Amino acid sequence: MNRVHNLRKAQSELSNAPGSHSLPTRAEPALLSTATSASNAPLLGRAGPSTSSAVLVPPRSEARSSLLSPPNSANTSPDNSAGAPLLRSLGTPPIPSATSIALATTPPTPPAQPPPPSPPPPTNLLVRWYRAACGFQVMPRSRFQEVQEAGMIAVSLAQVALVPIEIAFQASALPGLRGLIVRFIVLAYNLFDIWLQFRTAYYDKQGKLVTDRATIAARYRRNGLPYHVLACIPFDALVYPFTAESGPRYARLGCMFHLYRWYRLMADRGKSLQAKPASTLAIAAFFVLQGLHWCTCIWWFLQVLEQDDPVSWVRKEVPIDLYGDAAHPAPSIAVKYLYVLAFTLNVISAPGYGIFKSYSITEIAMSLAFNLTGTAAVAIYLASFISVLTNKLTVQTEMEQQVQTVLDYMRDHQLPPDLQDRAIEYYRLIWRLHQGRDTGNVLVELPGCMRGEIALQACGAALRLVPMFATASEPFLRLIATRCQERAFIAGEYIIRRGEKGTEMYLLHRGRADIVSDDLAKVWATLHGGSFFGEIALFANLPRTANVVTQTVCHLFVLHRADLTEVLRGFPQEEREIAGQVADRLAKLAAADSQRRVPAPARPAR
Repeated sequence: MNRVHNLRKAQSELSNAPGSHSLPTRAEPALLSTATSASNAPLLGRAGPSTSSAVLVPPRSEARSSLLSPPNSANTSPDNSAGAPLLRSLGTPPIPSATSIALATTPPTPPAQPPPPSPPPPTNLLVRWYRAACGFQVMPRSRFQEVQEAGMIAVSLAQVALVPIEIAFQASALPGLRGLIVRFIVLAYNLFDIWLQFRTAYYDKQGKLVTDRATIAARYRRNGLPYHVLACIPFDALVYPFTAESGPRYARLGCMFHLYRWYRLMADRGKSLQAKPASTLAIAAFFVLQGLHWCTCIWWFLQVLEQDDPVSWVRKEVPIDLYGDAAHPAPSIAVKYLYVLAFTLNVISAPGYGIFKSYSITEIAMSLAFNLTGTAAVAIYLASFISVLTNKLTVQTEMEQQVQTVLDYMRDHQLPPDLQDRAIEYYRLIWRLHQGRDTGNVLVELPGCMRGEIALQACGAALRLVPMFATASEPFLRLIATRCQERAFIAGEYIIRRGEKGTEMYLLHRGRADIVSDDLAKVWATLHGGSFFGEIALFANLPRTANVVTQTVCHLFVLHRADLTEVLRGFPQEEREIAGQVADRLAKLAAADSQRRVPAPARPAR
């Protein structure tokens, strides 16, 4: 109703304006119906820039008469619509319309409602930790996984090494409250590792990354979960109320299930191509030393069982009483361990030694077992060590022979010693960087797409800095990158010389080089990583225009003319663009050269 009242008030003001005519009463029904209708009237005219537009809808008779008006009537203008006579009759400026004009008001567009605010994070710290733990996942080969694996290996190593000592020598490494705290921390860490294993992704045999929680859990339950659970269960605490004093010590042998972790570590390293020989030898050496440690503890445990026997290895071969009595207390665990360790080493390294130093059937059988297993373990380790050393020495020997061949050539021709030293320094650099291996064809065995992607990541940014390659397509740059060869230069070495002809362009990847004069007295500019030079040699048989000398050890990418020509055959658009840029560059160089050669005008004679 308010809207109808406002419309009538506007109508009365319009009709009372000076020079205006009253609105026909026949238009009122149309006004009221337009204002009170729930649906909008058809918009037959263009609204103005205001938010609420006023449009006039005349009665049918007037609309028909306005439409039938001749185009050349007095009330018609070239820029008015068919409803202009009615507006002129009202004394108001005409509003362009296609068919008719009506007076109506459209409600303003309501403002857009803001999105509902996200629920605030829970204030309870335990709830936030629980939600974070549910969404936590460890990626394979990540830094976190490496640290976690190293921590678990250290914990398992400590347990596997200390438990045999506690059982054989009947002493606790950490007695009292300290030992209880340490064992509780180790148990918590083992449980944390089990929880992480359920959230650690892995790569399957096809190399696909598996992140599904159900698949990861099923795989872990099949492989490592039983061994890890048995390794962290405190069997000694469970059997303590039901056994004798030595019972809990024997129950701690459950931690020996940690050996499964070491088995998986060696199996994974055997399948991996990234395992370094030095680390593999270190792990193998640990196994040999751990076996020696267990043999030592087992031998002393056997001597404890035969303590009442007057004829035994301890009674006959050890110069001191390792058992002790009331008058002479027993020596420390370290002293006992050293005596037994020396004997075990002799048994393993010297066949037959244990038989002559043993005094019972049990000791003889044990010494034979030590000798066989120890000899096999040492032989396997020595074979692995010799294999790694032989492979390394083979590459080094080939490199030394190549260096010696070059030196013999230079000495036969009586070349200067400084030139020989520079050649030796270059070979040292190659050995230090690539162990003497040729890096020119290092990516040949990879698939084409992967090879192009790796090459583009290596030198694509440097290629983009070259003006002629700045707008080239990515497939073109990928092929160019695969043609680039890596080169290394020692400090103080010429890369190019002025006046020489070349067929390659250089991209400086790392290091610094100077553009110098012929006598090396002046430095015109210093080049850093990302710089390039010699690009004109790819297209024109022109001599080099500058001397470039390395200031430090430099790593460069080299692109030859033949490789660029071969790639351009498959990219006609890039070939046209590069040809135009090269033509402009050559024209500028020719103009600059001609200006330098123009003789100075002679002075007029006085």
